Amino acid sequence: MFRKTVIPMALFLFTFCMFATVCAAQSRLDVKAESVKAAAATLKAVPVKPDPMAKIDALLEAKGLGNFKKAIAACESILKSEPNNFGATWRCAKSYREYGEEAKKRKVRGWKDSCARYGKKGMQYAQKAIRLRPAKVNGYFFYGASVGIYA
Repeated sequence: MFRKTVIPMALFLFTFCMFATVCAAQSRLDVKAESVKAAAATLKAVPVKPDPMAKIDALLEAKGLGNFKKAIAACESILKSEPNNFGATWRCAKSYREYGEEAKKRKVRGWKDSCARYGKKGMQYAQKAIRLRPAKVNGYFFYGASVGIYA
C-alpha cells in the first residue's frame, strides 16, 4: 500500500515543482521580452549621428581622385572644430598621400607637382598625428608613405 500511495504522490509533487519552475521561468522571459521591446523602442526614438570617420574611411576605400578630395575636405572640416582629433589627422595624412599616389598612377597633368604638394601636406598631417599620439603607428606609417610621394 505504501508504494501505491507514496510513488504517485512523489510523482505528483515532482511534476508540480517542475510546472511551477517552468511557469516562473516563462514569467521572467515575458518580463525580459517586454524590457527588450521597450529598450528597442527607446533606441529607435534616439537620433543617431552618422560617424564622420566611417564616411571618410568609405571615401578612401572607394578610391579615385574625387573621393580622395572629398575625404581631405571632410578631414579638414573636422579639424577646424577639433584640431587635436587624432583620427581625422592621420586620415587626412592618408587622404593626401592617396591623392598623390593616384595622380602619379594616372599621370594626370602636372602630376609631379601634385605629388610634391600633396606629399608635403600628407607629411605635415602625419607629423601632427605623431605629436598627438606618439605611441600609435598611424602617423609614422603615413609620414613614410607621404615622403615616398613627395620624393
